[in-house]
Amino acid sequence: MGNEQLKTQVKSAILEEKAVAKLLEQTNIKDVEMSYQQALAAAQQQAEQDEGAEEGEQANA
Repeated sequence: MGNEQLKTQVKSAILEEKAVAKLLEQTNIKDVEMSYQQALAAAQQQAEQDEGAEEGEQANA
């Protein structure tokens, strides 16, 4: 492997780390205790909300 390839790989890794760090700064995470069934129901509800939002965006386009 040449120096340029290694340099490119290092730059990519650093850029990825910075992007992840920036995204994590902007998130709001909280731990919530729930059963497996409750987690599945919450995930389904979120997916339905996301689907509805996408449909609304497409209708406005």
